Amino acid sequence: MMKKGFLVSFKEMIPILSIFLMVSGCNTDKDDRGSAPKMVLIDLDKGDEGLLLDYYFGAYTDGAPRMVLHEEDSKYFLQPATSLIDFPNIVALHNGAGEDGVITWEEFEAWILDSYYNVIDAPASLDRFRDVAGDWNQSDWFSHEVQGQMTRFRRRLSIPRSAIYAALEEMDRPQDAILYPVNTSIVGEHLQNDTVVETTVMMKRKDGYWDYFAYNEEGLLATTVQKDPNPMSVPTKCLGCHFGDRQFEPEKSFPSVARPGPNGERHVFVPDQFRDKAVRDAFSEHARRSDTILGLYVTLFISDMLNQAEAGLGKESDQQILTRLGFD
Repeated sequence: MMKKGFLVSFKEMIPILSIFLMVSGCNTDKDDRGSAPKMVLIDLDKGDEGLLLDYYFGAYTDGAPRMVLHEEDSKYFLQPATSLIDFPNIVALHNGAGEDGVITWEEFEAWILDSYYNVIDAPASLDRFRDVAGDWNQSDWFSHEVQGQMTRFRRRLSIPRSAIYAALEEMDRPQDAILYPVNTSIVGEHLQNDTVVETTVMMKRKDGYWDYFAYNEEGLLATTVQKDPNPMSVPTKCLGCHFGDRQFEPEKSFPSVARPGPNGERHVFVPDQFRDKAVRDAFSEHARRSDTILGLYVTLFISDMLNQAEAGLGKESDQQILTRLGFD
């Protein structure tokens, strides 16, 4: 039989239980850091943050960004640090969040610029990159020069012919997506009086995205390229153009000649016979930016192929491609 002094009703216990639950951390209310208090909110204040985070964390997780990300109510969080032990660079980002427990764009960009090149294992020099990609000044690469909006320098753009052929083999009509094989490299040499003053590189990842890196005039890795009025950070500034839908000159006006811009002439330097409006219209390559590529590589390649065929110099395999795509 219970002693009289210890008899307490359940109604009288409710306030005591509520205090206990609050003190013990069992409150079910969620704050802005998500349902788990050890998660860290990522607030980049950018459009389509999911796409950006998939891109960046894909590089750090071998193409599996959702292993480290949690999405809730259209917000993105880093998983608890205890879940990130296989990704020490991401643990550093998690632990570096400010006192508010939020990763801002400024913090995120600083982390990217500090660690990205190491994570993607970017070759430390142009010579080492050439060992990986091959010599883009040889005939098995397709090259053309452009003066445009990206930089004040004239650029020589090069892509392996084999990569273009591989993309074309997967297409049945010009409207199909132009998708390049994994490990395809696109090289942009920035020229001043025929001297290469810096080099930009895109390399296709196995998750379908592209890594971006750059080299300075000495041929060493650089995290910026020259642009007026301020240098452009690599890779963070590259994505703004490649992932957006804005069109740029001179590709936007091609095959017509674009009007001069702030840095003067804007032009695609190719023979007149490459300025085939029918081919440009068929692919709409720059506007569609398949594979997030802004250049006119397939448009110019097919135009060259048509000219070779008309001159009686085309290969039978090229003619088969032209026929399949409706250019015969």
